[in-house]
Amino acid sequence: CIFTKTMLDAQARQGRFRYTLISPVPFSPRVRLPLIPEKYSNYSRLDDYENSGTYEVYRPRFFKLPDPFLRPLARMTYRASVFRAIRRNRLTFDLVHSHGLDPDGDTAVRIGAHFRVPSVVHVHDSYLEEACLRNRRRMDAIMRRASMVVPVSDFQGSILKRFYRDCAEKIVTVYNGVDTAKFRL
Repeated sequence: CIFTKTMLDAQARQGRFRYTLISPVPFSPRVRLPLIPEKYSNYSRLDDYENSGTYEVYRPRFFKLPDPFLRPLARMTYRASVFRAIRRNRLTFDLVHSHGLDPDGDTAVRIGAHFRVPSVVHVHDSYLEEACLRNRRRMDAIMRRASMVVPVSDFQGSILKRFYRDCAEKIVTVYNGVDTAKFRL
């Protein structure tokens, strides 16, 4: 994700902290198959590991299965791929930050609980109200387990606070930043 890369590049330039990114990608064969969309076959070209010089990127593979019936299994393979990357590479961390609710936020709060570190769930989902209604049990668990929930707008924050009144103190809006060198305001 370009947004995640830009955010990590900016934070890493400050040099105050060490960053490690775990970015699961769908497993895809290296050969082009007629039934697999091209975007998935492009995933096979991504390296499993990359060192940018200021942070490391791990790209564990998971099985992305057809929606909606096999989505729970895909979520499980996503989560397992992240845990496997942490164990295999003996990664340690002080904080888990997810870039989305599902499966990222769900995975982040489970990792945070397992390793007893805080988890921050970054919410920038356009389908937020629908997610709160359709995935109530999973959303309840994410909200309950997260140390902080960061929506990118007051509108999203108000949706979360309406559904999760008991979690209002951990919902803090942080707006997306703008690179004023690239964009004139």
